[in-house]
Amino acid sequence: MKKEVRSEKCEVRSEKKNFSFLTSQSSISELPGIDIPSAMKRLSGNAKLLHNLITKFGQTYANAASDINTAIGVGDFQTAARLVHTVKGVAGNISATELYEVSVQLEDAVRNGRLELLAKTLEDFKKALLMIVELSQRLTSGEDQTPIPEPVPTSVIPSENISPLMLRLESLLKDNDMDADEFFDSVKPHLAGRVPEQQIRALDGQIDALEFDHARESLHKIAQMLGLSLSEVLL
Repeated sequence: MKKEVRSEKCEVRSEKKNFSFLTSQSSISELPGIDIPSAMKRLSGNAKLLHNLITKFGQTYANAASDINTAIGVGDFQTAARLVHTVKGVAGNISATELYEVSVQLEDAVRNGRLELLAKTLEDFKKALLMIVELSQRLTSGEDQTPIPEPVPTSVIPSENISPLMLRLESLLKDNDMDADEFFDSVKPHLAGRVPEQQIRALDGQIDALEFDHARESLHKIAQMLGLSLSEVLL
C-alpha cells in the first residue's frame, strides 16, 4: 500500500512540474477553468502545446458569446447552435471542463428551442468563456516569440503516396483533434511545390486558429488540385 501511495505522489509531482513549465514565463500559479491532469493526459504531457492551444483559443473565440447572442437575437438558431458546438468541441480538447459542460447545456437549449433555459445557460456560458479568454491573455502577455523553422526543401523529401497523409489529416480535422496541428507540419513538405503556397498558408492558418471546419474545406480543395479523392464526406 505504501508503494502505491508514493507512486501516486510521484504522478502528482510530475503533473505539477509540467504545469510549472507551462506557466513559468507568465508567472501564473494556476490555470482556472482547465483540468490540468486531463489536459496533460490528452496531450501526452506536452505542456507547451497546451499553452499554445489555450492562447489560440482565446484569440479565436473571444467574441463567441457575443456572436451567439446576436444569432439568437435575430432568430438564427442554426448559426447559434453551430457556434456553440464548435466552442464545445475545442473546449473539450483543451480540457476546459466548465466551459465544455455549459456548452453542452447551451447547445441543447438552442437546438431544442428551450427558451426558458436560454438566458441562464447563455450567461453561464459567457462567464466560463471569459475565464478561458482571460487566461489566454495572461499566458500571451508573458509569451516569448519563437522563430518559425525554415521549411524542409522539397528535394530532400522522399517521394511517396501522399493520399494516406491527406486522409489521416482529414480524419483529425473531422474529429476536432488537436494533433492536426503537429501532424500538418509533417504533411506540408509533401505539398510544397505541388500546390500554391498561398493554399498551404491558408490551411495552416485555419488549423492554428482551430477553425477545423474551414480547414477541412481547404484540405479538400488541395486534394482536388492534386487529383486525389478523400473518402470522407464533408458534413
